[in-house]
Amino acid sequence: MKKLILVLAILAVATPVFAAPSISLVNVGSGKVDVRYTGADPCNLPRAFALVVEVNKTAIITGISNYKTGVSTSTSKGYGIYPARIAIDGNGVVTGWGNPLADPCDPLPSGSDQILPSQKLVLEFGSLYAPVGYGSPNAPATDGNLCTLDVNCNGSTGTVDIKVTGEVTYRGGGIVLENGTTATVSATLAYSCGGGWPACWGYAAQCHGDTNGNGGQINTTDLGAFRNAFGRNYGDAQYDPCADFNRDGHVNTTDLGIFRTYFGTTPPGDCTPGGTWPPF
Repeated sequence: MKKLILVLAILAVATPVFAAPSISLVNVGSGKVDVRYTGADPCNLPRAFALVVEVNKTAIITGISNYKTGVSTSTSKGYGIYPARIAIDGNGVVTGWGNPLADPCDPLPSGSDQILPSQKLVLEFGSLYAPVGYGSPNAPATDGNLCTLDVNCNGSTGTVDIKVTGEVTYRGGGIVLENGTTATVSATLAYSCGGGWPACWGYAAQCHGDTNGNGGQINTTDLGAFRNAFGRNYGDAQYDPCADFNRDGHVNTTDLGIFRTYFGTTPPGDCTPGGTWPPF
């Protein structure tokens, strides 16, 4: 019995305890939130992340950007392997790396639809690099940004919660480390949606002429809404805040200039949600 206790004590001393990285959400402005990891152990880096991202009230996630694609190298470190979305031809050649959205056919958490816009998504990130091991110049960094989320308040006011947790159904705690162990994930960001402003002021391209919030080309549908509101001010029955592209309480020639610039194009989704309400 004493020998057994001694062996267990030796194993306890010899078995290293690795630090697990933490996940955080950072509001970087203009409706964008970074998903970051920090504090990974260089002796036991994450091999993969499986994260559930969820927003409450009526807020939605409309886009995912700023993510790495491909293997990790000394000049482009990170987690850019997406097995659920990768495209490989008949010769085994990768023709597209895909994106972080998990496979909708996997046993995902209830409410996850994997279709943007969405209130609940599972995002997965994996690493591939060589040589493997401590000190590899191609290994992912111990701190980094996994992706950036486009968040639309979609009519919500005040504060909405953006939560990230581990996808535990078939990925353990949410982070799979290189030694095969897992680590849990839990982070929440209180995201400000302002107060009382019209829902359409949360559209990602409203400030560029998108009156209906479809995020597509500015076309005759948007033109009809703008024409009906042109020349109207806040307080008029026909004033339409969705056609007030600079959100100053007037639908006038300034808004017309914005509309002309983007008509017939698909504008960037970089409008800052909200504004002063009433507008003056």
